[in-house]
Amino acid sequence: MLFSPNKNQTLRELFADIKEEDPSVKSVSIYESDGARISASSRLEEVFRTPFKLVIDGKTYHVASGSAQSSVSSDKDTKTAADVKAEEADAFYQSVIAAGTPGTPIPAHMIPATPEEIKAIEAELFPLMREKIELDRKAYRFSDLVLFGGLGAFAAQYAFLARLTWWDFNWDIMEPVTYFITSGTALLAMFYFVLAKQEYTFENVRDGVARKRMATTYWRSAKFDVEKYFDLEYELKARDPEALLRLESYITGHTVMPRQLAQTINQATKNPTPQAATQN
Repeated sequence: MLFSPNKNQTLRELFADIKEEDPSVKSVSIYESDGARISASSRLEEVFRTPFKLVIDGKTYHVASGSAQSSVSSDKDTKTAADVKAEEADAFYQSVIAAGTPGTPIPAHMIPATPEEIKAIEAELFPLMREKIELDRKAYRFSDLVLFGGLGAFAAQYAFLARLTWWDFNWDIMEPVTYFITSGTALLAMFYFVLAKQEYTFENVRDGVARKRMATTYWRSAKFDVEKYFDLEYELKARDPEALLRLESYITGHTVMPRQLAQTINQATKNPTPQAATQN
């Protein structure tokens, strides 16, 4: 919890703020260093002049207040080097998730790298990412065509059933036919879920068809080295997760590429060399 209390506030008001911030807190009290309990009507300005003990639900925190600095330490909660390392790893994990780059596995830890190393990887990855984005667009265009074909098939089915109902036969005959058609559609939806392991929705169908198309075109494309791309993507993700988003933004035209990076990419394109930075 983080507060910016007013020095004219009373302890009672501070206690209320703490309980409002965390409803699970049941009791809050403050004691002087010698163990004497401080009145809840005391002002914060007076209390913070000397060291005191803050007790929250039986857990004691020693607060040292003096000139410009104050430190809070817990009797039971002390951070170790392992805790700090775990927090850093978790922060890195969250940054990778926030970057939204699910193409490769999430690195176990962040790899320190200089800006020059990151730019070198970006320069090698840029043409491959540009080709991948173009292949992805073609895959989704193909998926959209498949969905338009499905829409046409449903429209033709509707018109055909209407013709049979109002012209050729009647509703008494067509009712069981439409029932089995509806049941068959539900059966196909269940069949799709069993195979794809996801709910049958038009969005999921579109994404599923596109992903299958991508998997085919990636390996057939002469300009796209799929293994090299995902290796470079993993290496860049381990060094700077947001760099992948920046590259994509440059390719799609949403952001203007820095001149220095553009020159590095042009040089790498004209004089391709093995990328030493991709080695751990």
